[in-house]
Amino acid sequence: MLDQQYGGIDDEPSMKRTVHCRRTGVAHSMEGALRAIRRERNRTTRGVSMTTAPTNQCNVYEVQSGDTLSEIAEWFHVKQKDLQRINHIKNPDLIYPGDNLTLSEDHNVCMVYTVQPDDNLTKICRDHGLNPDTDPLTLARYNHIKNPNLIHPGEKICIPQS
Repeated sequence: MLDQQYGGIDDEPSMKRTVHCRRTGVAHSMEGALRAIRRERNRTTRGVSMTTAPTNQCNVYEVQSGDTLSEIAEWFHVKQKDLQRINHIKNPDLIYPGDNLTLSEDHNVCMVYTVQPDDNLTKICRDHGLNPDTDPLTLARYNHIKNPNLIHPGEKICIPQS
């Protein structure tokens, strides 16, 4: 698979090892190429990893532009140092959109909720012990919901457990 998607490998003393993506023509660091491959394998829907999640729980979060490790840790009620250790992150300031972070090794930090008719994010927050005044926008952000006023019955969203 790596051979099919990535063509050549450059090894220059002054540069880290890079690979060239045949599909996009862009050179990536080896780490970036491996991250892209992992991202392909773990496609997510609305922030919930559908490949690793049991039917009612989730434990993987896809990083979005503007996210910080400390924000993610706070929202999902986990320690930042645990996120770093579990995900082998050396520099907490270097996380990238599309990275999939395992949130915990020993328990699921989220519950997968199926949106019901007449649901909205404020009601879902209220029903699940989240602050209905501030958390709907955060819930939308962490579930990759572009319009927080538009959710559909049957959609699955990840709700942090305290």
